[in-house]
Amino acid sequence: MNIIGVFCLFFSGILGKELIISKKVFFDLVGRNNLGLQEKKLDLDISRSEVLSASELFDINVSLEAGYTKANTPSSSSLDGAGGASSVIAKTQSYGLTMSKSFYSGTTIRVPYGLDIINSNSTFRSIEKTFEPSLTFSLEQDLRDLFYWGRFSKKYDKAIVKDRTGQLKSEIDQSKLIVKLIEKYLDGLDALFQLDLKKQAYINGEKKFQLMVKKFSLGKASLIQKNDAQINLFKAQEKLENQKIKFQKITADISQELFQKTEYPWKYDKEFGFVSDWKKIDKGLGDLKELIDNSPEVKKRMEEVNLAKREFSWAKGDSFPSMDLSASYKLAGVRETYSLAQKEVWEGQFPTTNYGLTMERAVHNYAAKSSRLMKEALWKQKKLLLQKTRFEQEIDLKEGVAKIKKQMQIVMNYKKMVGLLKEKLGFYEKKLQQGSLSVYDYNTQYEEVLKTDIDYKKSQISLERFIIRFLQKSGQLKRLTSL
Repeated sequence: MNIIGVFCLFFSGILGKELIISKKVFFDLVGRNNLGLQEKKLDLDISRSEVLSASELFDINVSLEAGYTKANTPSSSSLDGAGGASSVIAKTQSYGLTMSKSFYSGTTIRVPYGLDIINSNSTFRSIEKTFEPSLTFSLEQDLRDLFYWGRFSKKYDKAIVKDRTGQLKSEIDQSKLIVKLIEKYLDGLDALFQLDLKKQAYINGEKKFQLMVKKFSLGKASLIQKNDAQINLFKAQEKLENQKIKFQKITADISQELFQKTEYPWKYDKEFGFVSDWKKIDKGLGDLKELIDNSPEVKKRMEEVNLAKREFSWAKGDSFPSMDLSASYKLAGVRETYSLAQKEVWEGQFPTTNYGLTMERAVHNYAAKSSRLMKEALWKQKKLLLQKTRFEQEIDLKEGVAKIKKQMQIVMNYKKMVGLLKEKLGFYEKKLQQGSLSVYDYNTQYEEVLKTDIDYKKSQISLERFIIRFLQKSGQLKRLTSL
């Protein structure tokens, strides 16, 4: 919630005054307090957690190993070094530390370090205990991962795309929810204007009834006329009470959405930032092609097409034989410990290199061929869906612009009508002051002005509805506060 909304809530609470909910404050309250919107935002955390989980592919793995081996080999001749013993006994303690890491290209590097501590009674050994360390650098690479980029890391790429599409879907869902709440607020405004009209109709009905009672007492009106006036008054009162109930229900629903309470000291902004300048609207709509490309629905489809295209590429890679390239370089050494019999230390390094290429493939490779055909079909299907979505967006946005332009003209016509009727009401007001017009006739004319003025405001509400639906469809809902 921005600083404006915070100050509005703070001072309205301190001063005990009703909070006037303008368009700006409304957006702030929805973003901060609406539970439905907060729930939609949590969907993003779920998709991001999947990206984090898929990142495990590139994590550094560390493994520790320890082992013990005792070999007891029966002596068959003096050549096995047993001396006078009946067998050769060798005890080996093995320790290992291996670090490995895989990269986006599919390259895996491993660095294992090993240490063997050997005790033996063989006479061929210079001393009883020796240490034999080794350090190896190895590299493994499936060559298909280089030609079909991202094949090894497809789990990670899928999680990334799922996160992006999840964000777009969440944006779409949030905008739909916001539009739904705004329209509910506009319903409340409409109900409020209708309530003003029903109040004036009740006032007029009451005055007409009083006039009929007076005429009836003077013998200038029949009993039927008086009773009809009273029945009409009862009907006006019933309509007024029903409108009050409807208005209170809508207001309670909005309070629940914005404040998590059915009652809260707030009131409607009767203007609600209504737009009256078509140039300002037209400037806010932007270029139609750009709006189509940037709409959340189209962007979501584009992400799906790109992923489907890459999955097709990976499936083509799977149809080729696996080509596992391996290379290693090993350093080995022998180190003798100090002892009473031998106090010398002998060290040496014996490098060992290894290169290999292993190719493997099923003879018919049915599974890979099937997967390739399926992925190609899915890619083509996603492209068709993108074209369909673009077409639908173009139709919806063009229709939205047409509705806005038409409604804007209706708004301007009502504005002129209200101006003319107010001029006429001024003429009737002079006649009322001169005594040549009754209060009832003046109120009847005032009710007509009020009704037309409410129709004018309702046309503004309809315009506002068309604008928010257009902005929601084009992914520009945030622009609403600037219109």
